[in-house]
Amino acid sequence: PPIGDPRRGPYLSWLVYNDAVIDPVLAAKFGGWVYEKPGVSFGVFEDMVGHLEATLSRTPYLTGDTFSAADMLVGGAINCAVRITKAIPESPALIGFIERTVGRPSFASYLAADRALQGA
Repeated sequence: PPIGDPRRGPYLSWLVYNDAVIDPVLAAKFGGWVYEKPGVSFGVFEDMVGHLEATLSRTPYLTGDTFSAADMLVGGAINCAVRITKAIPESPALIGFIERTVGRPSFASYLAADRALQGA
């Protein structure tokens, strides 16, 4: 969203939230780390999932009704955590979000290009 758009603040917050919370929380989960509040700066797994669920139960995308780069970034992480590693349980809100983000044709194009590069 451009400067001045009311979605700009939430958009920037979600970009930071992905790198500062979602990635480290999932890395901790995948690594089998056991930690409790307030032991780590990035928060706990249950809080991260709850925040995602609450947001995506209210709106189709992270900042409202419009798709943004934040949705693609977070959507990729959530897709991996829900569908591939099964670290996050499926829910209607998360599955719907995955379908609206990584289900886009542009994401399929990205995956094809990525796989081609990996095979090169």
